[in-house]
Amino acid sequence: MPKHVLKGKNIPINLWLPIHEVESEAIDQLKNITTLPWVAHLAVMPDCHAGKGCTVGSVIGMRGALSPATVGVDIGCLDRDSEYLSPTGWRKISQYDGGEVLGYDPATDSAVFVQPEAYIQKPYSELLHFSSSKGLDLMVSPDHKMLYWFGVKARGFRPETMSADTLATKHKALTKGVQGGFKASFFTKEGRLGMTPEQVRVQVMISADGTLRERKIIENKVELHFSKQRKIERCEFLLKAADLQFSRYNHKDGTVSFMFVPPSWSKDLGFLFEAGREQLLAAAEESILWDGSDKTIEGSRRTYYCSTVKRNADAIQYAYSATGVRAGIYKQEYPDKNWNPCYYVIPTKNSFVNLPSEGGVTLVTSPDGMAYCFTMPTGFFVMRRNNNVSVTGNCGMAAIKTNITASDLPESLAALRSDLEAAVPVGFNEHSASTLKNAGKRAFKQATSLMADFRKLTKKVQDLEGKAGRQLGTLGGGNHFIEVCIDGDQNVWLMLHSGSRNIGKCIAEYHISEAQKLIHNQALHDKDLAVFLAGTPEMKAYRDDLLWAQNYAATNRAVMLDLCKNVLTSYFPQIKFEEPIQCHHNYVSEEEDFGEQLYVTRKGAIRAGHGEMGIIPSAMGQTSYIVRGLGNADALCSASHGSGRRMSRGKAKKMFTVEDLAEQTAGVECRKDAAVVDEIPGAYKDIEHVMANQSDLVEIVAGIKAILCVKG
Repeated sequence: MPKHVLKGKNIPINLWLPIHEVESEAIDQLKNITTLPWVAHLAVMPDCHAGKGCTVGSVIGMRGALSPATVGVDIGCLDRDSEYLSPTGWRKISQYDGGEVLGYDPATDSAVFVQPEAYIQKPYSELLHFSSSKGLDLMVSPDHKMLYWFGVKARGFRPETMSADTLATKHKALTKGVQGGFKASFFTKEGRLGMTPEQVRVQVMISADGTLRERKIIENKVELHFSKQRKIERCEFLLKAADLQFSRYNHKDGTVSFMFVPPSWSKDLGFLFEAGREQLLAAAEESILWDGSDKTIEGSRRTYYCSTVKRNADAIQYAYSATGVRAGIYKQEYPDKNWNPCYYVIPTKNSFVNLPSEGGVTLVTSPDGMAYCFTMPTGFFVMRRNNNVSVTGNCGMAAIKTNITASDLPESLAALRSDLEAAVPVGFNEHSASTLKNAGKRAFKQATSLMADFRKLTKKVQDLEGKAGRQLGTLGGGNHFIEVCIDGDQNVWLMLHSGSRNIGKCIAEYHISEAQKLIHNQALHDKDLAVFLAGTPEMKAYRDDLLWAQNYAATNRAVMLDLCKNVLTSYFPQIKFEEPIQCHHNYVSEEEDFGEQLYVTRKGAIRAGHGEMGIIPSAMGQTSYIVRGLGNADALCSASHGSGRRMSRGKAKKMFTVEDLAEQTAGVECRKDAAVVDEIPGAYKDIEHVMANQSDLVEIVAGIKAILCVKG
């Protein structure tokens, strides 16, 4: 629950800190936000303070409108043809229009339909394609979170999460590739279908051989007509087991007809997508008795289901997949175009689909230059591509845990800081083109691809192309940093905080000025909060530029991480890096909150959905926190992005001296000169107090204390 609720003009202001801790300027800004007719919800994080145009630490949900001032400009996915499962069937992820998605929980190997916490669309020019002839087809961004089970059937499997790029690198490095596979089956929890397993069996029979008889006066019925004794006996058995009243007609030619009112007057098996485990087991078993085969030929058992109706094949494939059996769909087409194609559902004897020992991973061009994903409460969801089912993860400041400890570090860290500052330009400094190539292959390609789309941005920033390219992989100034930290177990971490540099600032400022010119914004109390309306050309132009800027921020971090890792490797050849924890702030996403679709902006706040990992940094050289989100809906599933300033930079420079800075950063290898006095710890709020105020938003996983800090 909020610590305090402040009355606003149109909506309440939910504060996760006591009202007396909020400066008057910030309160005025927050009240201005509530005057906007499009704002539906406003949550304020405990690190809040007044910002340019809008309060830092504010999370805003808007209906059909978006204000650039509430976004800021800082910030993995699937291709457009990947499918997600809705309660009514498979749909392309690029065409998502709201509603529930089948989420997956690796802890229980179970799946259930839930509302995604966010739907993400991001520009991507290149994707990784994982494929095999045995039923693997995944096309994902290189940074996409993958869930892979390492091991062999005889000894068992252990699940690990990693980026798609890391998995591809591991696979290519081994002679026979990685052992294990992607999960292609799962178990559903209780379904929502109001049928017994016996009634489900009847519906499967109807889908195969039933004729729907529409009646104007009495109830609609189904007729079944059989000549084979096996089917006659099976039909009568099923109708009695389902406790259905029926009429049987014995014809002179030896055939038999049955007439009855069915559980559902339909031949569509799409209802199975909302069925529970017992219902699905019944459907899978019954399907091969009516439209399939289950025979042993030459010592090999061959089981399949066949239908000319693709949706019914999809439903039976799901019945297998959701009861722990991997099943593929094979499409049989015929030379005679008057014949409908047949869809064969073929169950297998395992739950995983493997990468081939050689190949299986290729870099391909994104069909539409985009990638798509969901943020799910459990971190994973069930997807399908070209009829191949698998489990995959969400998309993501960055923090990386290493395998070295404090005892491996030299007594003085001055040389290490100097080399980090040499590798990553700070302040107003930039790279040369040749220096950027020191980044890893993937980050360099990502940067090259990003800049190839620069000409698509507004004409107002086209003269900044060269500067934007040179600033990729640079830190900038202000509260941005690179830190080497130690956790409670003495493990060494690398952490950085960066943004979208000058180009992001210019894009935001241009669109704010454009929004202020629009007629619907002329009566606003605060013109800095001018909005674009959904469905307008102005909104599209802003969203396109914003997506590019958010991608720029992510690419900037990726390049810097590579450059910093290179420096650390030169000092510690034995060092290994775990998967980075990526965390965005100053961004917009389309989410469903309180039952409605909203544009949610987080300015100086991070997403903290249930189970999502995040980073909450503190002031220079202090303790920061790795956290796990609790998914607090009242806070729009958010948390603070840091400790937050308690005074302006100008006031800090007047209040503190270089001597104060040296005292407050004692024991930390960092700059201690007049140029960074405004970043002194005393200018920021107490991180422990901030964390206490958001104990219902996140749980602490680890505290990491900075021992080296690079500032611009």
